[in-house]
Amino acid sequence: MRYQQTGTIAATPPFDFAHTLAFLSDFPATAGEQEIDTQTLTKAVLIDDVPIAFTVRASGTSEEPGLAYTLHADTPLDPAHIGAARDRIGFFLGLTDDLRPFYAIGATDPAFAPVQAHLYGYHQTKFLTPFENACWAILTQRRPRKRSSPATAAALRWTGDATTPFRRRRGSPPSHRTNSRRLAAVPDAGRICTLPPAPSRRSMRAGCGRGRSRRSRAGCARSRGSARGRRRSS
Repeated sequence: MRYQQTGTIAATPPFDFAHTLAFLSDFPATAGEQEIDTQTLTKAVLIDDVPIAFTVRASGTSEEPGLAYTLHADTPLDPAHIGAARDRIGFFLGLTDDLRPFYAIGATDPAFAPVQAHLYGYHQTKFLTPFENACWAILTQRRPRKRSSPATAAALRWTGDATTPFRRRRGSPPSHRTNSRRLAAVPDAGRICTLPPAPSRRSMRAGCGRGRSRRSRAGCARSRGSARGRRRSS
């Protein structure tokens, strides 16, 4: 991407970014929306209709922890965009959460104290926006949880603003970035309201026989047959 901005964000101690990466690696709601390795997280966010990718990694000390970030964009980032992106990252990763009063209570609970010690320094990760949280809640109510992640991915392909952060080659120094991949930023409610209706299943089925080869029509028939078989077995 053509424009980058770097900086750091302080985190309220104690903070252990390794716990954050471990949680996000197993969190189905955002699977496929981000890049995670042993030290970094790369994700996309929409700030005032501008898609921005951010890469964060641990920085600072145990007494003064924080994250080093790099923002990637196709257009120049003004101070307002940079500040909003910093705020969104901090909210998403719970960087300002003060866990010390909670830990003081947890230390007196014999059942919870081992759990607290195991996850010491983990700040609760959130969705990037309340709207994204609401969308995920609706999806999980209407379909099994294991099928909600593919549905979210399909919605992002239809509505998302794609941005292309740079992904570091495994084992290479941080300054050497290659193998770019497109990541989709979850749109806000205003952006979704401006989109045309998504194609219905009926219109998609009707389109199978129009202007297609015999092989394509046969593939559509097989897809419909397998879908009916899944419904009968469920």
